[in-house]
Amino acid sequence: MKTIVLQNATEGYKRLLLLTAEHHYRHAARLNYSILFTHQHRNPERHVSWEKVYMFRDAIRQGYERIVWLDADTLWLGDPIETGQTAPLGMAWHQGDEYDHYNAGVMVLQVGDKLSSFIDEWIASEDGGHKWWEQHPMNMLIRQKPELACPIGAEWNSVQPFPHLRADNPKIVAWHGRPTLAYDGIMEWLTR
Repeated sequence: MKTIVLQNATEGYKRLLLLTAEHHYRHAARLNYSILFTHQHRNPERHVSWEKVYMFRDAIRQGYERIVWLDADTLWLGDPIETGQTAPLGMAWHQGDEYDHYNAGVMVLQVGDKLSSFIDEWIASEDGGHKWWEQHPMNMLIRQKPELACPIGAEWNSVQPFPHLRADNPKIVAWHGRPTLAYDGIMEWLTR
């Protein structure tokens, strides 16, 4: 399966991407995945987190069959990204104070017509100034079409600061918007 791993980082997250780039590149090369690291913000009218959605559309147009998104404050430990999902979107499911939702920090996308249509709808949607920027409208669209997404398990998005979201045997470790904790945590994982 033609797979690409995508990451984007600007401002305070660039150093995290620089810290993990060689590690992620090595794993991607071993598994014959393509990988792309960028520092883009092509639509300044939207929060930079929307960049991932534009990158998804680009990867679909380039003919990838599977797209893996990793936020800059994540560390992929190198396992093949085989989630067993059948839905176009695979993400960790989180129960939250505001509402239960899929977390867009780590995503595994299976390319097909349904995904392409969803990406177009997602790009056309508004975030209404929500604190989760692109993730909120994504979840609202999935509520309308729940068959588009499925949970992939905490091991694919093991959130270090929160024990209830942490996996015993993580495949991807995440810090969810805490760059200082992420830097220290990534350094710790890389020196194990």
